[in-house]
Amino acid sequence: MEKGVFTSMYGNLLIIKQVIEKIIPFFQQYSLQSVTKRRNFLIFCQIAKLVQSSKHLTESGVKQIRILKSKMNLRTIGLA
Repeated sequence: MEKGVFTSMYGNLLIIKQVIEKIIPFFQQYSLQSVTKRRNFLIFCQIAKLVQSSKHLTESGVKQIRILKSKMNLRTIGLA
């Protein structure tokens, strides 16, 4: 394996670890105020768990992630 490939893979592992250990707990403690943003965050958490468990490496896992992603960032009508 080339050095750059390993560094890239290692960097991605660190990013996933930081998302799981720091970013998600932060937003769980300090909840987002907007209903839409909260919903998007919950979907983001589901996707992060799939990636953490290496499901993104399978075809069915990629399909699951795409379905979840399609539910994100939908515009809503109304306040918060």
